[in-house]
Amino acid sequence: MKFETILYEVKDEILTITLNRPDRLNAWTLQMLNDLLTAFDHADADDGIGAIVITGAGRGFCAGADLSEGSGKTTFEIRKIIRIWMSSATAVVLPRDVSFAV
Repeated sequence: MKFETILYEVKDEILTITLNRPDRLNAWTLQMLNDLLTAFDHADADDGIGAIVITGAGRGFCAGADLSEGSGKTTFEIRKIIRIWMSSATAVVLPRDVSFAV
């Protein structure tokens, strides 16, 4: 499965999603949101996936929103979508050093 801003790898029933914009410290874009939502939909439909790990390529997990690219959605709308997704997730695994407010 190919995405523009993330890597999707399944091994031993564990899906690892890697935010893949290391040159921008994996800063969040609308395309990344779309890629993640598509990846979550695929994972939800795959009974062979028992857990999802989200990580970042390079030296940073995620620097926050990439404001240089603009967005069709406001930060509030993006946080609302993430909150809905996280409320339906069985488990969310994030690195220890992540501060993630939704």
